[in-house]
Amino acid sequence: MVALVHETGLNISEVVMENEHTLETGSRNPAGLMNIWRVMKECIYRGCHTDGMLPGGLNVKRRASALNKNYWVISNMMILIPG
Repeated sequence: MVALVHETGLNISEVVMENEHTLETGSRNPAGLMNIWRVMKECIYRGCHTDGMLPGGLNVKRRASALNKNYWVISNMMILIPG
């Protein structure tokens, strides 16, 4: 990706958009790409705010929510610690 950015002079989002045009995966419709982005953000949010087990029957514990909570606790602590 970095090589393509240097080669083409495009930024990362432009390289991705060019790739979408090449693959013809709905890129002819920017609203379609925005919908994919919206769904991805919703999945990330849900993963960062849901405890328990992942679906699928393998009894895999969800970890993103705990990592997210720990991140915010540590971030807020860093704000309170002087210099």
